[in-house]
Amino acid sequence: MSKILPRETIDVLRDLVDISLDNYGMDCVLYIPTTVSLDNVEKLDIYSEPSDYVFTSYSTKVFIVWNPSKYRLRKLGIFVEGEIPILAWLPNKAIALEGSDAGSSVNIDVVQHSYFEIQSEFIPANFKDVKEFEIVDVIVKGIHDAVVYKGFKIVPRRV
Repeated sequence: MSKILPRETIDVLRDLVDISLDNYGMDCVLYIPTTVSLDNVEKLDIYSEPSDYVFTSYSTKVFIVWNPSKYRLRKLGIFVEGEIPILAWLPNKAIALEGSDAGSSVNIDVVQHSYFEIQSEFIPANFKDVKEFEIVDVIVKGIHDAVVYKGFKIVPRRV
């Protein structure tokens, strides 16, 4: 670590991000693929399917920006010409729903191919019959080794 910011400061900032998401986010169930399943799917290359992944589930909150402006995207380092992506923010901790940590708050690392499920009342009308959204890109802004928060580009999940 480069020690630009002390580790204690980073932990406090991460807790503040989690508190903000807890206040302003929507309830969701987050599914993160296990490391073993990511390795197995990587070997399949283009022949992989969404059913090839094994997921661990968590209860958490998500904040979604359905129609971000191009100015906001540029501030995040995303340059688009046609289609505007959907942006989401997830916390650094979540409540495990399964395994030995079930019911307790654990640190999570959200990666590509993770997905979350939200209730249909929070989804705009242009996404009919969609409840699951997949993370297709991780947006890390700022310090490379002491990430306080991550943003994500999401798309409706293919089943």
